[in-house]
Amino acid sequence: MKSQFAPLHHAVEKGDVVIAKILIDKGANLEAKNQWSLTPLGRAAVWAKYEDMAKLLVDEGADLEAKDEDNWTPLLSAASNGHEAVVKVLVSKGADIEAKNKRDQTPLSLAAGNGHEAVVKLLIDKGADLEARDNRDWTPLLSTASNGHEAVVKLLIDKGADTTLGSQIWLTKQVGFESFMSLVKDEIHMRKIKDEIQRRKKWDEYIKSTRFT
Repeated sequence: MKSQFAPLHHAVEKGDVVIAKILIDKGANLEAKNQWSLTPLGRAAVWAKYEDMAKLLVDEGADLEAKDEDNWTPLLSAASNGHEAVVKVLVSKGADIEAKNKRDQTPLSLAAGNGHEAVVKLLIDKGADLEARDNRDWTPLLSTASNGHEAVVKLLIDKGADTTLGSQIWLTKQVGFESFMSLVKDEIHMRKIKDEIQRRKKWDEYIKSTRFT
């Protein structure tokens, strides 16, 4: 059911927890969708100030995995917007931390790509896949590095993100070696990536030298 005028949606939009509770007690549909196929919980997840609203809706039984027209779940929306408190509520209630939207982006890849360090740390601590690939074959590390989020790059590498994947090397060609390396100022991390690049160069040279022998 889609309705842009559902009273519960209006209560959520205004952040009025009291009215929302009254409506729910009177039988308001927790899964009513608006014109973008957002449920009340999906709408609440978009706004940082609506932690209490999100908690109410979840406690009342709202579907944690309800998807909008682009397959975004409430957790995907909250993570993408950096709403740490809402993310905590959703994750604590069992929201799928590996849910994917139409672009195959996970909560971690969205949070990383937008530079939301606290949310990235929270999701990693909950076991989120560091190497999840989106439809461009990008990992969270690639997403955050491409947008220049130095702190998140370091965090992901510290937590064990793979810097030896071919796509990481590919990124240095797209944004420039120095640009990428400047994001990783720690000497050990820099050496790790540089060594991998050199290894690949030597392998390419070996293949070329033996191709016609």
